[in-house]
Amino acid sequence: MTKAKTTKRALLMSALSLIVCVSMLVGSTFAWFTDSVTSSGNIIKSGTLRVDLVDADGNSLEGEVIEFVTADNRAQDQILWEPGCTYKMEPIYVVNKGTLALKYNFVINGIIGDAKLLEAIDWTITVDGVETDMYTYEGKLLPNEKSGEIILTGHMKENAGNEYQNLKVEGISVAVYATQLTHENDSFNNQYDKDATYYDVLATTTKELEDALASGAKIIGIKGTAIELAAERAGKNRDMNGVTLVGASDDATITVTGHGGGLDNINLKNMKVVDSTFYTYEDGENAWEFTYLELGGNNTFVNVAFDDGIMTDGPLSTFVDCTFSGHNNDSSTYGNTTMYGAWVYNGKATFTGCYFSGTRGLKVCDQYAGEVSNVVVDDCVFGPLSEKPGIAIDDREESSFNIVIKNSHFIDCQAGDQGNYIYETDNYVPTLNNNKVVAGGQVVATAEALNTATSGKDVFMATDIEYVNTDPDNQLIIETTDAINFNGMGNTITTEGADPSVGNHGYVAFVPSAGEDVTVSDLTVTGAGFVELGHYGLGGGDYVANNLVVKDLVSTLANGDKGFTLACGFSHYGNAILNNCVMTGTTAMIDGAMPVDAGFSNGTTTTVNGGEYGTIYCWSHANVTIDGAEIDTIYAAPIRGKVTIKAGTAIDKLVVDYGTSSAYATKANLQKLVIEDGATVGAIVYNGTNYTVAEWNAYLATL
Repeated sequence: MTKAKTTKRALLMSALSLIVCVSMLVGSTFAWFTDSVTSSGNIIKSGTLRVDLVDADGNSLEGEVIEFVTADNRAQDQILWEPGCTYKMEPIYVVNKGTLALKYNFVINGIIGDAKLLEAIDWTITVDGVETDMYTYEGKLLPNEKSGEIILTGHMKENAGNEYQNLKVEGISVAVYATQLTHENDSFNNQYDKDATYYDVLATTTKELEDALASGAKIIGIKGTAIELAAERAGKNRDMNGVTLVGASDDATITVTGHGGGLDNINLKNMKVVDSTFYTYEDGENAWEFTYLELGGNNTFVNVAFDDGIMTDGPLSTFVDCTFSGHNNDSSTYGNTTMYGAWVYNGKATFTGCYFSGTRGLKVCDQYAGEVSNVVVDDCVFGPLSEKPGIAIDDREESSFNIVIKNSHFIDCQAGDQGNYIYETDNYVPTLNNNKVVAGGQVVATAEALNTATSGKDVFMATDIEYVNTDPDNQLIIETTDAINFNGMGNTITTEGADPSVGNHGYVAFVPSAGEDVTVSDLTVTGAGFVELGHYGLGGGDYVANNLVVKDLVSTLANGDKGFTLACGFSHYGNAILNNCVMTGTTAMIDGAMPVDAGFSNGTTTTVNGGEYGTIYCWSHANVTIDGAEIDTIYAAPIRGKVTIKAGTAIDKLVVDYGTSSAYATKANLQKLVIEDGATVGAIVYNGTNYTVAEWNAYLATL
């Protein structure tokens, strides 16, 4: 009984206590046990981008004069140019003095100034002993890195006549423009600054452009298609005072408006130019030639697509990697006229790496009171042209006139009056050197054209192409039912594949049907993606790559082998011969993958003749012969395959690694790695030990 009462009393007290506790909670807050931890020392610090131009002793050349070098060390004001002479400027160097990697290019001022003397002087730029194009050269420097030697050279033409006596060129200066380089990584990759550009001011509307011009800006970025640039009436062109307009978007476009006029002294880069200048009968100016967009003064155009006929009015126009389309034009009051892509009417003009298509190509004619002096056509592509040969030249006998046509292709052009596919004229024979006429070829100049390449035709790539792979199922760029003979013509495909996790790999492949051959020549591929010759399951053909450059690819390819993942910049199927190829600088987009410049898969046979490679990976069942190449690192662990390194080959490091297949590291398999006399191997790495070739051979003898 007592125990029961005690229990009831305890239960009652517990209930009362609970009620009291609940009542205390009303209108109050909880006080939990708590703790905290705070990290320390996190730093957010911006990098610096700083470039300088220095002399051989490291002294800055900011605001300084870069002098010409003479054999007798005479004073600069005593240097007199005469036909045949060549003068070099003092060596200069570009230095990255910031903390961020950068890319840079040159703008040479004064060389394209007003002086007539400039017409008689050819200029070149040499970087690290290699002559290069000053208009398209782009260097790269890591922090605290210094470029190689850079030299600017002028050569006065041997045929320069008396009209060039007692003239003077002043104000020649070298400017270096730098911007961010894709090098540093954020949390994902190093591609966040891949679109960094060099301009000072960005314009997206007509007003923004005009405001920038009024402010005196010299380099202006152009973004989008909404910008118009007003020209003057015919014969009274608007002077642009040497301004440079640079495309800041893939669709960057300038629409030129006006009354049959044009522009003087303007430089354009990486954009499209639309000519909407109109002409109507007025003040006796009634000639159809005013339907051309007139470009006067001194101009440089790099990677510009002209959608209408243009006319140069001198004294100097330079075109690099530009495209021209001749077509029928009904903007004249005199009805429909057939236009040339470009018409040199006066002065001097050079066309390097340009592409002419449509009805008619290039016209050289000064019969309307102009005075053409020199025209150089180098490494250009003409065709298909439906009405004329590549170049039409008016009748002339002036000894001072000179046209040089060299290293160019004329593809499916018309024969013309004289039956000559390269040029048409009655009495003038231009200087011709190393040109090629092709019948039945196909020209590709756009990403869309790559996807529609026709089987059975040789394919010629006329321009650099940016290819954005939008197909999540790995759409192939060139896939035909016949053999493929693809000539890149020294141009570049920039592929933009996305993260492989979404299936968009930036796949640049040359894929014929089973048993057909592939030849790829003179092509550079860069960007994000990978390159393949052939396709899995479609073997049987022979694949040849001549001067194929696979450079600085961010590889999106994932191949598994021996327990890890490879990200290859290049691979192939079947039998392949690689002649004088360059494959370097591959990095991986896939986390944890090992980047490889060239990977030779199981079941393939590869012959490497010459060239330069960063890293080569040979699968254990691949047959590889390397003859005369320069290689940083090669991985080779043959089982059913064989790797032969012939005389003249130079390898910094040879890694023999069987990984999880170490049981196959038998003497018989190790002897399938053959290093012939005359080959140079810096170190052979096997099981954590470095061997010389002699030590390696001695080691094999002990097995």
